[in-house]
Amino acid sequence: MARLKAIKTLHEFVDILDTSFVGQKGPRLYRYAENQACFGMSFLEANRLLLRKANKVQPDVIWIDKGFWIYSLTLRMLKQRGSFLVQHNTDDLFAKHGRWAYRLLRANWRLYDVNFTTNSWNLVEMNRRGGSQVELTSLGYDHERFCPRALSDQGQARWSHAVTFVGHWEPATENYVLALVKADLPVSIYGWNWHKASHLRELSGVVHARFLGGEDYVNCLRGTKIGLGFLSKINRNQTAGRSFEIPACGTFLLAERTAEHQRLYEEGTEAEFFSDPDELVRKVRLY
Repeated sequence: MARLKAIKTLHEFVDILDTSFVGQKGPRLYRYAENQACFGMSFLEANRLLLRKANKVQPDVIWIDKGFWIYSLTLRMLKQRGSFLVQHNTDDLFAKHGRWAYRLLRANWRLYDVNFTTNSWNLVEMNRRGGSQVELTSLGYDHERFCPRALSDQGQARWSHAVTFVGHWEPATENYVLALVKADLPVSIYGWNWHKASHLRELSGVVHARFLGGEDYVNCLRGTKIGLGFLSKINRNQTAGRSFEIPACGTFLLAERTAEHQRLYEEGTEAEFFSDPDELVRKVRLY
């Protein structure tokens, strides 16, 4: 939504097509099969709606966020109409775990006039393959949502934590959290898939296995003293949305040390970084 608001500031007329329904209709087994095959009623419906909208509006530019659902025929028809096609993706297009979900986009990304990616690995890989202009963009934050603001008494009671991570489970992230737990340091975890953790018993007191969205997410970042910036290894991330959202809320960022983080923040002054569990434990104790 933040990108949409920003785009609306660039032109007086911006039309919108909501495709969040793709792969989300029908029984669970049907949804799974449709997403694996990249074919089904919702995929077909979204492509038809896009062509119908383009025929009606005749847009100069068509901006697609994560076009995992668009068929090559649809893109070719849009190009024939003279629209400039833009594709924006914040995930790792070539990650192993996304080989099915991003099958269409992997096959069709060259049909766009320009591809924006936040993944520095993808920039190199796509330029090496050639066929379309590729630009690296940075992740960011919505300044209207993520800003320092005092919590109410009720908010403080709910969201006051010493150390917090909000994000999904991955094995490497679990190892970092486990190091904090074993060091008897306070930490609170929110996010998806933490039921997959190998050390559920040790983490049972710190993991709140639920997704935080909306104001709950923002208030959680505001309420913690230290916001942890773990990065996804399966997406080969150098930064994450948290890398920007945590400092924007006025909260201290303690993140994994990467070249991109070091470019963005002066270490020891604007943020702190760590490269292994031992360094993470030392810096949590220090701060």
